[in-house]
Amino acid sequence: MKEARTWNLVTTSMIWNGVKSNCSLAELEWKRQGAGNLCDWDGQVRWFADYVKANPDILAVRNVKTWHEALKAVAKINEDLAEWLGLRGFI
Repeated sequence: MKEARTWNLVTTSMIWNGVKSNCSLAELEWKRQGAGNLCDWDGQVRWFADYVKANPDILAVRNVKTWHEALKAVAKINEDLAEWLGLRGFI
């Protein structure tokens, strides 16, 4: 796996990603914010993991499967994060 370029990660919600996809942050007059804290908000990752576990048929939806695979990859490489998110044994 290639090393992640964390210095180049800027994320937002799906709707706002669509807005920013064709513009720079400067053109939108948006300001970069500092990194968030998973203790404050986990992006509903725990809910997602629990939902997929209870409803495995949902993995037939390509986007859901993609997110699920990404979450498994993160849980695999970062055990502390996996533990905090309640994902121990998720992979």
